[in-house]
Amino acid sequence: MRLSDIMFRSARRYVIALCAVAIASGCTIAGTPIGQYPDPSSMDVGAFAIHRLEEPPGNEEYGRVVESTRMVEALIDPVEADPTLVNPLSPNGVHLLPTPAKATLLLAAPVRAVLQREGMLAGAAVGGTETRAGSSPEVGAARVLSLLLLRFPDPDAAQRAARDIDAVDAAMSSDNAALPIPGYPAAHAHWRPGVPTAAATMADGVFVISLYVGETISEPAALTDLAGKGFAAQLPRLRDFAVTPRDQLPHLPLDREGMLARIVPEAPGHWPYPVVVVNTPQRAASWSEVIRGEGVVYGPRGARLWNNHAQTDSGIELQAVNGLTSLMRYSSATAARAAYDRTVRDYLTSGLREVPGPTGLPDIFCAEDSARGGKKWLLRYGCRLLYGRYQAMLVGPDIAAMRQRLTAQYGLLVTGD
Repeated sequence: MRLSDIMFRSARRYVIALCAVAIASGCTIAGTPIGQYPDPSSMDVGAFAIHRLEEPPGNEEYGRVVESTRMVEALIDPVEADPTLVNPLSPNGVHLLPTPAKATLLLAAPVRAVLQREGMLAGAAVGGTETRAGSSPEVGAARVLSLLLLRFPDPDAAQRAARDIDAVDAAMSSDNAALPIPGYPAAHAHWRPGVPTAAATMADGVFVISLYVGETISEPAALTDLAGKGFAAQLPRLRDFAVTPRDQLPHLPLDREGMLARIVPEAPGHWPYPVVVVNTPQRAASWSEVIRGEGVVYGPRGARLWNNHAQTDSGIELQAVNGLTSLMRYSSATAARAAYDRTVRDYLTSGLREVPGPTGLPDIFCAEDSARGGKKWLLRYGCRLLYGRYQAMLVGPDIAAMRQRLTAQYGLLVTGD
């Protein structure tokens, strides 16, 4: 297995080992044990700093990205709708859609005008399939469910948007026909007879749920059944989600619980502002798009989806993502240690070559994908760093630069406590 295949995959399961300590004298020492860590101030961090940057103020553009990240916690995992949909549709497990332009990377291009007219404010998307993780299946080759959750200013705008998203998409082919979804009379849906796919859209309060479903047989009943399962799973999750008032979007904090302040920046002294970047291998409404949030902090559900469904029992509470660096905070130091140990084992059993990390620092493991030629290969080196409840993941093409970044990351965690 290549480093590029596993670098962004965390352990699927872990085992917590319990150590029994017998104290023969029967005496105990009061207090909380504290790990012994080297002082990072004299270590080589290059141009990076070991003290946290101050969180800057936000604005509406950043607020939409932060709100989209918050909305991920209201998304279902597709396996909640159907247990066979265990694999993500794209290499990036979850997509942030803060603008109509980003949303129509996964919807038909003409839908953009509808989203703009109705004032779409934020959005997020997830997709699942039966096929191997990271491979988008051909139409009819596997069962598929993709789900976009879009937010609008008010329920009336959401109702109009749901109606017109379907109408505009259906009008793209004269072969499309209406397809009622049993149990959901408010849903708008269509399909092309003979083709085993369908699109369904429904408003719920200020939200629009837009589904794309695919089956292996061209039967309307199969398509509507999967669409109905998608709505049934998603609708209850919206009840517990509190949207940020529209006028407060510019004032949303950029950093959740100091996670971004603790992550080593891509460039020294540069705050990781929230943005959404796109890698587009082919221009069509397609899950081959890689729509990646940077400078964002996911909650536990977002962390699991971001890691491509591999975090079921990990204990991750928060995960900050910026460029090729990710920082995870676990529910306990024990959970963090278990995940770190499992990841190291995964690296070693995957044919990767261990390489030295920074001298004098504990709990850092680095591996090289020696099959990749040249220093410029982006994912040639991957490293993990453990500190208390935190585990950092860094990827890069140059191990010397990686050692400086790892030392700086260690320093930020030490000084951040």
